[in-house]
Amino acid sequence: MNKSIKHNRIAISDKILVLSAYLYMVVPIVIFFVGWLKYYVGIALSAVLLFGLYFFIRKRYKEVQYFYIEPIALLAIIVAIIVWVYLSGVGGYFCQRQDWHYRNALLRDLIDYTWPVIYPETGNGLVYYCTFWMVPALFGKMFGWEAANFCLYLWTCIGIFISMLLICKLLGLSTLKKIGIMICLYVCWSGLNILGEIAMAVWGHGEGSIIGGAFGWPEYISNLQYTPNNALLEWVFNQTIVPWIVVPLFLQDKRIDILAYLGLCMFPFAPFPFVGFFGICVMWALFEAVCLIKESKYKQLLKSVFSIPNIIAILSVFVVFGLLFLCNAAVNGSTGAGGMELYTESEDYSNKQFLCTLMFYVLEFLVYSVLIFKENKKNLIYWIINIILVICPLIKVGTGRDFCMRASIPALFILMIMVIRKICQAQTEVLTTRTAILIAVIAVSSLSLVGDWAMSLRQIKETGSYPIVADDVRSLSLRDAALELNFLIESPETTPFFRYLARDKSERDIERDFNVSEKYHKEQEY
Repeated sequence: MNKSIKHNRIAISDKILVLSAYLYMVVPIVIFFVGWLKYYVGIALSAVLLFGLYFFIRKRYKEVQYFYIEPIALLAIIVAIIVWVYLSGVGGYFCQRQDWHYRNALLRDLIDYTWPVIYPETGNGLVYYCTFWMVPALFGKMFGWEAANFCLYLWTCIGIFISMLLICKLLGLSTLKKIGIMICLYVCWSGLNILGEIAMAVWGHGEGSIIGGAFGWPEYISNLQYTPNNALLEWVFNQTIVPWIVVPLFLQDKRIDILAYLGLCMFPFAPFPFVGFFGICVMWALFEAVCLIKESKYKQLLKSVFSIPNIIAILSVFVVFGLLFLCNAAVNGSTGAGGMELYTESEDYSNKQFLCTLMFYVLEFLVYSVLIFKENKKNLIYWIINIILVICPLIKVGTGRDFCMRASIPALFILMIMVIRKICQAQTEVLTTRTAILIAVIAVSSLSLVGDWAMSLRQIKETGSYPIVADDVRSLSLRDAALELNFLIESPETTPFFRYLARDKSERDIERDFNVSEKYHKEQEY
């Protein structure tokens, strides 16, 4: 970051911060292009993608501008992130959740197998959205497993650091008090899950405990979930960090001429959050387009829609990763499972499910939306995110509830930013009843974070081990593609991605992959 001390505050360059945010997303994509695609395709697409970024930055940031943060506030951000990511299990330094069995296996396979990852004994191809691991995996290929995990930890910290700085810039936060509010809400953000858990206990489901964060309370009846920030970091950091960067980038500079480029930077990391963000962008862009049409600014509209960055992103990122993700059987439904449908068919929808879904809406986001309505009633984005958050639970993609949980990430993050703005503004005003209620809601919702950490401490106590590393899967090399719909595909060579875009394996690559598999099989005693 470009920093200088001015009036006891650190000056941070807008241009450097925005460029850092885009590079955080673009660099892993470039690594994927060069490492997974045919050399001439990967190098060409990397060059045009970087050119699109250069074109936008050069055009948009002709003059250097700064925003200012107190040094102690910047230090608070850094310390909070270091501790939070450590406690999340990223890097394997504390307590890892169940999904980490697959997260660790993916990282290990990305390190040890040649790219693209095709397991030699089964012929299965890896088709998961693994872009977030590109930098740690490349680091691991050079320096080993422990180094890759440290790089993953550091890479995650950097992403959240960029996200928090973008929010500071967006909301004009500079003092320790206001930035402290932002940090607390960022880390603790959640719905009123404990109230949902209590309601389920009264209804005869569960015990009303907050251990584990209670964020899955609707699962007893409706199988819905909007995941708190801490749980997102613990379970699906790979799909979460980039949306947390993209959202404030969008809010601070809503421009049609960069919209596709920005949104598609999220796509390789988080396809479901991308869908949610795409919905937000389409609704906003349609409104902007109507305004331009009313003013007869047709040329300006066409120039913005078909800008160089937008076209470049569509022809490179969208084409490549669109073809890759279409290989995913959980999405395309090619095995008879998965695909896209309504989450619950209307004829199977019971009164109990309806009441639970209604309660889910109220406790997970409407309570916040109502309390900040006065400040946002004329804000188009406010209305859009509420529409998105109503729609997400109604749609099912794949074999589980992933769409509801992940497509909602951008909208929930925007809602969080609106709440942060409200609390920071209220900090200098007389406390009103509405603000007091909002603070009380936030305090209750933070119990999800307490429950997560309590579960970690209980696991450490019960197992008598520290840290707890979830690494039983080890590798996906012998896994059945029919059972691992979200990770593997049979006969990848028959798909357009692997046939036309993916790099061909040399005999040396295949031999090396066989040796890696043999090592894993001996370890697991296959």
